[in-house]
Amino acid sequence: MTDIAQDEPPNYPVLAEATLIKFEGRNFQVGTRRYLLNRLVSEKVYRPYIERRAVFHATKLDDQQQVVVKFFIHQHPVLRRGCEASRLFSGIAQPGFTWEVQALEAARGVNGFPQLLHWKCTVKSPEFENPGGRMNLIAMTRLPGFPLSFYIDHLRGQRQIDAIRARAVDLVEALRLHGQEHAEGDPDKIMYDPASGKVYEPSA
Repeated sequence: MTDIAQDEPPNYPVLAEATLIKFEGRNFQVGTRRYLLNRLVSEKVYRPYIERRAVFHATKLDDQQQVVVKFFIHQHPVLRRGCEASRLFSGIAQPGFTWEVQALEAARGVNGFPQLLHWKCTVKSPEFENPGGRMNLIAMTRLPGFPLSFYIDHLRGQRQIDAIRARAVDLVEALRLHGQEHAEGDPDKIMYDPASGKVYEPSA
């Protein structure tokens, strides 16, 4: 199941992995609402945290709002409580999920950032690898545009590049003023809308 837009850049998306593509067309509960997963647009394994992260374009079923649902899936197995391996895995941090929820809370009402809708901490069902392990989900509003990396080779001149860079700096500064540091400048993590020329942060 896909949600291909007319202004979608060629070859979008580029998936590092696609183990969760089987969940396209399924709906998941996040907080108090259900979301239909339309399309997997990002999936990567973050090995330092033994965690799989995925991003879906989705639809909030109660009002058909187009949104984003993110998965933070711990890959370690469920282990017998009290054993040495269990103690080791229990100390693994959840920096991606924890930081993103905190940043989205801080960015409520701030222009240029997605707005937090719901989040959920749960355990994996048998459909996932290592069922019973931890899984966290975040639902947020979907911003216009696509990752800047798909347009960066086609930008028209230094003036346009400088304008995009200045807007990205403004977004980082706006988040800092709300108590969150954000130093990433990865073009994959900056949304660009070619129709309006506007720049957005896809996650706070």
